[in-house]
Amino acid sequence: MAEEALRALAQAGATIVDPADIPTEDELDADGSEFQVMLHEFHAGLDAYLAGRTGLPVRCLADVIAFNIANASAELPHFGQEILEMALSTGPLTGPVYLAALERSRTLAGPRGIDAVMERHALDALVAPTGAPAAVIEGSGGSSSAAARAGYPLISVPAGFVGDLAVSVTFIGRAYSEEAGGVPRPETGPQPARPAVFGLDTWTMEVSTGAPGSPA
Repeated sequence: MAEEALRALAQAGATIVDPADIPTEDELDADGSEFQVMLHEFHAGLDAYLAGRTGLPVRCLADVIAFNIANASAELPHFGQEILEMALSTGPLTGPVYLAALERSRTLAGPRGIDAVMERHALDALVAPTGAPAAVIEGSGGSSSAAARAGYPLISVPAGFVGDLAVSVTFIGRAYSEEAGGVPRPETGPQPARPAVFGLDTWTMEVSTGAPGSPA
């Protein structure tokens, strides 16, 4: 399916650079900064949300944890709430731990990751499978992580079916590159069309499809 999508892009006039892997992929996979960001933001976000609700027995994350403990037979029969407790231990979003983790996560994914490979190969976008077909319980990963961590744009488009399950391919761009797709900056106006250059992220291809180094 991925090979068919790449052939369609090439037939439409695009240049495919293969491979064009994000250089920080191993660091992104092993680094814990994204998890720290998630814990901090989950704590702050849930507290803010619950504080604005009425008619609920819980008003903050600490209340949720206490409620689960008080009703453990119904709320915790199959697993614990370790991640909730880890989130509760985090500090504010203005604190040094959160700010350092956010900066590292964005840097690994953005300037040292997506930007680096796109500059090296003069790419318009990275392309990779969005993910494997839908799994019964847990999926096998996908191609959105680096863009999500960097805050960069991406779009997933339908690519076909594997059996009865729909699959897509994802195009990842650099910061504000969505402006080139029809939302130009006022001072530049629309840009002339030209053949696009896409880089194939083979590491994401492997994670998403189980096929090392090649489309599946």
